[in-house]
Amino acid sequence: MILIGLTLNRKGYEPFIDYVKGLAIIFVVLTHLISTDIHKYTWFCLWGDMAVPLFLIIQVFHAYKKDQVILKWKQICRRIIVPFIIMQVIICLSLIIWNRKIDVSSFEVFGNLGPGAYYPYIYFQFTILLWMIAPLVRKVKTSISLLFIFVIASQLLELSSIYLHIPSDIYRFLFFRYTFLIYLGCLIAKDELVLNRWTFVISLISLFFILMFDGIIGGGKNLSCLFYMDGWRLFHWICYFHVAYILLFLLKWSFDIMDKNSVWKRYLINCGKYSYEIFLFQMFFLTFSPINILCSKFLGDNFFVELTSIFLNIAFITIPIILVKSIKKYSKTYMSGGY
Repeated sequence: MILIGLTLNRKGYEPFIDYVKGLAIIFVVLTHLISTDIHKYTWFCLWGDMAVPLFLIIQVFHAYKKDQVILKWKQICRRIIVPFIIMQVIICLSLIIWNRKIDVSSFEVFGNLGPGAYYPYIYFQFTILLWMIAPLVRKVKTSISLLFIFVIASQLLELSSIYLHIPSDIYRFLFFRYTFLIYLGCLIAKDELVLNRWTFVISLISLFFILMFDGIIGGGKNLSCLFYMDGWRLFHWICYFHVAYILLFLLKWSFDIMDKNSVWKRYLINCGKYSYEIFLFQMFFLTFSPINILCSKFLGDNFFVELTSIFLNIAFITIPIILVKSIKKYSKTYMSGGY
């Protein structure tokens, strides 16, 4: 019995995708701002920590919604790699200038400066991987066969990481923990996600594992022989059913019930359109942001001050990017004679 299905537009613009990306980039910023207590008591592991899986599912959808997967090297370099390198240079130089001396460590960790710096590496690896396995994905006719292939592949990567003792500092840059998301992205790209009794039950099991890995429910450490637990403990193939069949469906419900002209909805869609620019800017801003210190100094230390600090950081990170992009878009339209 089908309860509900989720289908995305494969040919034209899909505003729901930008809405999801907008929320996901807000989750990314929150990840780098909130305290351990807020993380724990809001069950952030079930929604906020799943920002990168949401982004990668969307990446898979865009790659496989067409019959042919083409590697657009120039576009990848111009859109992803070059801006990332430029931001790394800006952060490195800023560290040197503001420290008033040459900080050797800035050069040693170049390419890993700023919160979330690992993501472009994952995105690039996913781009290559999606292109490489595209023929396999096209040949597999049933979703059950595809499920079996990706469960086996994901678990083998888990076991390899455990028994090869891959350091967490290296593991964070590898695509291994996200491989199973390709299967879920394929389902949306090929047909639709269907929430029925079976997918709902397995999603609840997935939710249970997330809570267990996060320590809210005991027992997660006992699974260290099966799942890589030296870092990134929430990101295993068993956890992603929750992302696709509960979180994504809840986000679609919130998108549908919200008025299309509401300020909040338009804000999130704009955040989604410029999510990578916001991501790069937050790497710089959160490395140097004085907001937390200033709020603590002038307002004291309490829960409401912490929330105020979080809100201000998000506003200073997202709103300038949206304004600059909007002005640039308006100027381009005006110069081309659109008005």
